[in-house]
Amino acid sequence: MAYTFEDLYEAAEMDDFDEVKRILQKQPALIHGKDEYEFSVLHAAVMTENEELIEFLLGQGADVRASNDEELPRCISFCIRRLPPS
Repeated sequence: MAYTFEDLYEAAEMDDFDEVKRILQKQPALIHGKDEYEFSVLHAAVMTENEELIEFLLGQGADVRASNDEELPRCISFCIRRLPPS
């Protein structure tokens, strides 16, 4: 089955971690996709506040600096607050 970015975004938005992993295992390039409003899969994950999902996506190459006109501060601040101290 060929997945789309919309499939990945919906899985993240629904907090379906297993489906997110399954999609990215088959089509890892989708991690860099965006929807028509410039939302990335990381934006969807941040809205769920599922730290495990967010960490997984960051480990897969999701861009914490991914921007749109609404969510940039939320993605960065949510992720930075959870970084271990250096």
